[in-house]
Amino acid sequence: MWIWIGVILVTLYQVFCQLLIEIAYSNYTDLKLKSTIYSVMEQKFSFQVELNQMLINSVLDIENLSEKSNIILDITFSASISELLREFTSKHQIIHISTKNSFSSWTRWQYFTHFSNMDHLLALSSLVSFVNWQKFIIIFDESTIDYIKVFKNQFLSYQWVPLFLGDKESQDFTDAFVGKQIKPIGIRNIIISSQGKSASKLVKSLKKKNLMINGTGIILGSRSWSDISENGIFGFIESGLEKAIDYYSYEALACVKLMDLILSFPSNNNNVFLRDFLERNTINHHPIPIFTIMNSDNSEKRSAGTLIDGVITWNNDLVFIGNSSSIPNSPTTQVNIWIADGSTNPGFGNSTLSNPIKQGARYALLSYAEKTHFLDGFDIILTHTDCGAEVYDPAFSLNCFSKIDNPGVAFMTTPLPFTLIGNLISLKALNISMPVVSEYATPQALENEAEYPQFMRIAGYDLYHTSVLTTLINVFGWENVILILENSTDNAIIHDYIAKWAEDFKINIVNEEKDRWIMQNYNHTRFEEVQDWMKKIIEFKIRPILFYVTPPFEANVIIDFYEAGLRQGDCIFLLTNRVAFTQDHAVGVVNKQRLGELLYGGLVIMEAEYIGEYGKEILKELQEYYYPLTISDFKCLSFDAAMLILHGIKYTLSQGENIEDSSILNTNLRLQKFLGCSGTVSIESGSNNRNSATLGIYNIRWNQTTNLIYESLTGVYNIGSKQLFTFFDDIVWYSNSTILPDDKIVYDNGCPFYKSEVRFSSNGAAIFYSLSAFIFIATLLITLYIWKKCWYKFNVEPIKSSRIQLEDYIAMAAILIDFFQFLSLGPEASYDRFSSKASTWFSINVGWLNKEQKLWVYVTCAMVIVALWVLFCIQIKFKLFDEAENLLCSTFRFLSKLSLTIIGNLGFLPIFSVLLSSLACYESIGSSLKQTFVHQDCSTFCWQNQHIIWAALSIISLVIYLPSAIYFRPFADVVNNGNIKTKPLFLMAKGVFQVSIIILSKTLKVYYESLHGLVYILLLSIFVAICLKLRPYNYGRMNLWLVISYLAVIWGVTLSSIYSISPYHFMPPWIVSEYIGWIILIAVGLYFQSYYCPSMLFTEKNPDIGVLFRFELGNSVCADKINKSIRERTANKGSGSTKFLGQLNSDDSKDNLIVDIGKNLKHDAAQSLNFSIEFNV
Repeated sequence: MWIWIGVILVTLYQVFCQLLIEIAYSNYTDLKLKSTIYSVMEQKFSFQVELNQMLINSVLDIENLSEKSNIILDITFSASISELLREFTSKHQIIHISTKNSFSSWTRWQYFTHFSNMDHLLALSSLVSFVNWQKFIIIFDESTIDYIKVFKNQFLSYQWVPLFLGDKESQDFTDAFVGKQIKPIGIRNIIISSQGKSASKLVKSLKKKNLMINGTGIILGSRSWSDISENGIFGFIESGLEKAIDYYSYEALACVKLMDLILSFPSNNNNVFLRDFLERNTINHHPIPIFTIMNSDNSEKRSAGTLIDGVITWNNDLVFIGNSSSIPNSPTTQVNIWIADGSTNPGFGNSTLSNPIKQGARYALLSYAEKTHFLDGFDIILTHTDCGAEVYDPAFSLNCFSKIDNPGVAFMTTPLPFTLIGNLISLKALNISMPVVSEYATPQALENEAEYPQFMRIAGYDLYHTSVLTTLINVFGWENVILILENSTDNAIIHDYIAKWAEDFKINIVNEEKDRWIMQNYNHTRFEEVQDWMKKIIEFKIRPILFYVTPPFEANVIIDFYEAGLRQGDCIFLLTNRVAFTQDHAVGVVNKQRLGELLYGGLVIMEAEYIGEYGKEILKELQEYYYPLTISDFKCLSFDAAMLILHGIKYTLSQGENIEDSSILNTNLRLQKFLGCSGTVSIESGSNNRNSATLGIYNIRWNQTTNLIYESLTGVYNIGSKQLFTFFDDIVWYSNSTILPDDKIVYDNGCPFYKSEVRFSSNGAAIFYSLSAFIFIATLLITLYIWKKCWYKFNVEPIKSSRIQLEDYIAMAAILIDFFQFLSLGPEASYDRFSSKASTWFSINVGWLNKEQKLWVYVTCAMVIVALWVLFCIQIKFKLFDEAENLLCSTFRFLSKLSLTIIGNLGFLPIFSVLLSSLACYESIGSSLKQTFVHQDCSTFCWQNQHIIWAALSIISLVIYLPSAIYFRPFADVVNNGNIKTKPLFLMAKGVFQVSIIILSKTLKVYYESLHGLVYILLLSIFVAICLKLRPYNYGRMNLWLVISYLAVIWGVTLSSIYSISPYHFMPPWIVSEYIGWIILIAVGLYFQSYYCPSMLFTEKNPDIGVLFRFELGNSVCADKINKSIRERTANKGSGSTKFLGQLNSDDSKDNLIVDIGKNLKHDAAQSLNFSIEFNV
């Protein structure tokens, strides 16, 4: 019975004590939310509350609400309706519970199911302080937009980007929002402060846009947790709502939580008491803020701690995105780019070819992008993927690429063709489809987008380069070329193109098709196989060589061409790939030198670098960044290749698309067009080639001192310009000349070898220098002996006032001839053609004779003169024909006496010089002594065949001539009747001096002209001092003008020496200086002559011979007729008395008559003098 009584009492309590709750909703209310709240509360509080649902859309609907209600639950989601409900509940003292907490004020009867915005903001600030993010993105919605004002004050020192995303936006809109607004910023610390449904959409979009990766940090605030389960996200949620599975359950649980508090109060059916209770157990009419720190781990949400009044109490470790236990604090997004830059190169050492080339790319990716804020907010990470930077091994390449953990968005690959294609094959095998960009790649097959869809190249399209190269050949006017190609499929296409071009433009490809190919991967071990072929190519004697061999093998081919006999000047290499790094594959100094020698003056057609102001600016920045930057080649193209990737990434981000999607990024890279270091950069539609790039015409240069090969940009080819070729610098060819060379090789002046083959022969020089030294020493010793034995005691009588003789005129002329001879042996006065040519002819200087065997004409003449000299000397010494009376003997006697001055003195220098020239063999075309050739005749090789005969005859002539000339020189004053006499000691010293200066002109002058000039001036100055001391002539005026002439030589030689080393070669000032000096010396000579050197020689007036005579030696002479004529017409000019020129008596001999007339009568060669002489013996 008592049990039944209890049941009845409880039932009565429930009936009379139930709380009446009106659930007010409107047309703005999500019906699913309404039904969820109703069903949850009915299920939990069915015996404690009475639930009614009331649609409220206007004031009239509010009047239908029961005034007896205890609680009105406001889920209208309408500000105006909520305001009406506030007035109604205040008026009728009904508890007003709202699920919205965005009211700035409230009544005593209004309470909220959620914590205040300030509570949420404090919790959010506590978490941000905990993770210590200095830079982050925070996303608000309608319910949290007011947080911005508070954030600005609380996070003044932080860098944060506020974004707004409406709660009702679609998933597609959210995807675009993340792609275009969040991802391009690059910041990977993200806070989602949303009380609506946008949080779950954001998380889905972040995952879709590849931002849910290791290093990304995401904090979720409050209700956002209700439908989030992605691993590694952390944040907070209102305590008690942890089990909410979605937005609806989140709101229902919040209502349940508040109802639990209300139902815990015994007098909850008394609205006033209930109001007071709630005021005591809430803060500002909101629930007491206790937050639970949440963390998703393995798709499960778990509690990691609590947060009360900004204080965090941990009960579990946090797990972050990527299963990391470290707090993500990466403020920027990392963009990983693979680069084959030779930094690691596993398996093949550390030094690789690509390393310097990729400096331009590294600068663009690491420095330029940061400096220009190109991808602000992004960190570019380079992964050094040298899986074959120089070589390709399939197994190694696959293994290397498969071990790379960091996924890249793009790959800057090697420029080496075989390795590049190998890399593409390996990436395809591993299903890695990222875009692959190379600054330079030559293989023709790489242009095929269908076969290599992920590849793009900034330079290296050989067929395009070849078309420009052939056009340039047409511009030069060359009609003959040699074509050499590496045997490959790509080069077969190029060969057909060049063959068609040659046919169309009548260009002769001199080597037949079978002789145009060389094997792939050529190396020096195969030289024997191609040696004959190379020699055959050389024998064509055609300079332009179209050369298509891929690096690094091109170096091997060129070096072996040198080994086969090709030399500088024999070739002009025309290439479509840069050669600046080709020298790295030439092993040894000799090979590098050979490579430089043959490539010097060649041309390369390739994409131009550092074009325009922008290009020059990049070059300057590279030089500063990589100081000192020794080689700038390829770095511009490498820079542009990297910038193509950056432009593609930036464009992809701006479109809200994933840069990690290789197909999208690849497509976007092909859409780019920008001003680069090498001009406008874009990829040709439908291919992998760059679109109509500006090509550079590079001139290959070679620094012989450093052995460095480099290229100089001399012009450009721009297909979009009215003028296709623009040259802004001269092309320097192999000879250091800017004059366009012929396509055919012509031997210089008939030399049977190339000029480039000539080298200094140490063996030949040793022989010639030794022989010259011997000649000088022998001459010196012989001269001393002759002087001491024969002429030591010979005295010269002072001159007396006398009638001038023919020999006196010859002596005077000898001074002028000596002047030009000595002048010719100094440095070449190339600025003064008159004095140079005069000096050459007076000295018979054969320095200008070096071709066509002209030297031997002079050598033959010199030998003939030496032979005559011997005969003349015999006559002088032994007087063999002194008694003979015929014309021939008389003439021979006369010539013998004259030869002492002409051959023995004036002819000494040219005769010795010509004979010694036949022995000058110090240049060679090989290492053998028999490969030396005569310096003045390159067609005569030394010490073999004909030259041995010439050399023997020249030596014999020198052995005969030098001693005899020195010995017989003084005899001229003994046998001749001249008044001017020369001291034998001077003639001896002059002979030694002449020998010494001739030897110097054949040795020192050839290679060291400036030093020779200095030595020559010194020797000549010493000789002048000797002349001043010795006074060589017995006539003062002769001594004066001898010294003046030697001083004039010194002046001319000094100017020539200075001119040879001076950079100032404007001729008029040098010529004027030379002649002013000589005029001054002549003026000084005339002054001293007039005051200190009286004339001792005089001339007489020619007789007017009216009687024609015939003078025949051996006939009768009518002495009376001759004497009568002479008496009548001749007077002594000096004494004023009549003096007979000659008088013949019957007993006078013919010789006495000749001597008498020769002394007193000067014969005029222009007059015909016929005397009829009858002479009776």
